[in-house]
Amino acid sequence: MNASRTIVGLSVGSGLEGVDAAVVHISGTGLAMVPRIEKSQRIPFSCEVRDGLQLKLASPRAVGEALANTVRKLAPGDHFAIGLMSPHAGAFSTAAEAVADRTGITTVAAFAVRLSSKKVATRTLPGSIGKTNQ
Repeated sequence: MNASRTIVGLSVGSGLEGVDAAVVHISGTGLAMVPRIEKSQRIPFSCEVRDGLQLKLASPRAVGEALANTVRKLAPGDHFAIGLMSPHAGAFSTAAEAVADRTGITTVAAFAVRLSSKKVATRTLPGSIGKTNQ
């Protein structure tokens, strides 16, 4: 079976200036999976959203809509899932839910972050406090 799916990756950097987005087409399964980047682009936030984020005044709704607009602009069509890497507090606390609601696409967020080969910081829920496992 040659499964095929398209995934959209979104990442918001620490400067809170915009979204780095990538559209990745994946064919195959298991060890035979082959990813191919179809598009990638940095899309700046509007001045209103950017300034609101930097001043910690942006609403989660405005951030969610900006992220969803990025998906619509860069990758219109049918997608398997969206992966979202962003700060997990403040205006981003409900970003994954907002993107899923506005696009109708499964959205995955709150990935574990590797600190070193012996320590792993984990975040199980958006907005939760990370803990270090040793």
